[in-house]
Formats: sequence, C-alpha cells, structure tokens
Amino acid sequence: FTTSSGAGNYKLAMSSMSITDSYSSSSSVYTYIYSNSGYTSSSIWDSESCLTDCTLYFDYKNLDNNTSYYLQMGGYGAVSYSLTVSKGGSEGSINDPVVLTLGAVHSGTIDNINSSWDDGYSYYKFTTAAADNYIMSMNNSDELDCFLFTNSVYWVLSGASSYVSDTHNGCTIGDNLSTTFKGSSGTGLTANTTYYLMIEQKGATALTTTYDNMTVVPEG
Repeated sequence: FTTSSGAGNYKLAMSSMSITDSYSSSSSVYTYIYSNSGYTSSSIWDSESCLTDCTLYFDYKNLDNNTSYYLQMGGYGAVSYSLTVSKGGSEGSINDPVVLTLGAVHSGTIDNINSSWDDGYSYYKFTTAAADNYIMSMNNSDELDCFLFTNSVYWVLSGASSYVSDTHNGCTIGDNLSTTFKGSSGTGLTANTTYYLMIEQKGATALTTTYDNMTVVPEG
C-alpha cells in the first residue's frame, strides 16, 4: 500500500476473519510490514499476530508520506479475511516531519497506540531566525512530553546523540505543554538552524489526543 494522507502512524484492520482446517492450536494470522519489496530481514519494520478480527498499529513507527510499504501475511490452515489500511492520529515521521513556521499556529493530533509501553509519537521541525531562546507552547488535555534534537535521528529509535539537552530542551510531562528551548549550553538556539521536535503521548491507555494553539516563537 502507498501512504497518501500524510506522514504518521497507519493502522491495519483485519475483519471477517475465518480460520479453518488449522494444524496449530494457536490458529493465528501473522502480519509483517516491510519498507521495500524485497521482503528481507533488514527491511522488516514490525510483525503482529491476530486470533480474531483485530486492528494492528505497526508498533510505534510512523510511516513517510507518499511511500509504498509491503505486507506479508502468514497463517495456519485455510484463512479468509478483509483488510483495510487507514491513517491514525500521529503526525509526521522521522524522515518526513511536519514543518512548523515560527509564530504560526498549528493544530495536531497524536495516538497512544496500545499501552504504556507502546507510546505514540508525532514529529516536527522548525528553522530558527536569529540566535535566541525559543518558546514552544500548546493546549493539550492529555499527558504529553516533548524533546528537541539537532538532527532527524531521533532519540527514541537511535540513542540520545542528537538530543540537545534534558535541562534546557525538554518538557514537563502534563497538560498544556510549554517550555523554553535554550540550547545545549543554556544560551539559546543557533541562528538559521533546523531543529527537530518530537511530541510523545504518555497516557497508559489507547487514545487520540488533539492539541491546538501549538506555536514556536523566539523569546525576543
């Protein structure tokens, strides 16, 4: 399938499932998603299984926009089902973050996919003007967190090498996020530089959080 509704998380609904003549007591259907048509071990993103009708969220990884992904189905016995792929609530991806314009208001959403250990993420980027502290704020009703990075290799997947600073560039988990990004040394972000912002859903149950009045502005 090819994503066409923007970068973000996508979900696969399996319905009208019937498994007969199974040679396994588990009677499962397995789903694998790959980033290319070679279906190689290096290109696999996630694998899930279902015993009955279900919705799969492909782990916590957001998909890029206008990109083809490949599904492989496996099962025990004779299996029939219907498949529907649709866009979830989380925005952006590591390779395709949503662009925030300084001073402009953005309204967004983020999914908490399955549980407390499968947090959802939305990805953004903005480019500074002058060297300055930058204030990020939004109105959100559920517990969110934020992290700022110097490149698009985000901490959640690859380690904290690009994380700017926990002291000066994170949020306090909660409603109505607001923080001042002061750079790694606390003296401000660098002028004419692109920074990458990750919003994390911290709820313990599956839900979609909508937030509005999200802005990034220089402190001045």
